[in-house]
Amino acid sequence: MNLKIIENPDKETFVKTTVALKNNNGYCPCFIEQNDDTKCICKSFKFQYETGKCHCGRYVKVPEYYSQEELQEILNK
Repeated sequence: MNLKIIENPDKETFVKTTVALKNNNGYCPCFIEQNDDTKCICKSFKFQYETGKCHCGRYVKVPEYYSQEELQEILNK
């Protein structure tokens, strides 16, 4: 299954995590270390081979073609 990364459609979550990223110099606020692996979009999420949200919830990995029902199921994990 081909996956793609989209912004979290929950705008409140997206905005909160965007502010946290800006306050953390572009590094994921969920990690203590600041290095290339934790720069948004973090390495662990880029190489995640299943659907789901990234650590901070800013992005969501979904199938290339998905329905709103599938998206809701992924967001509710």
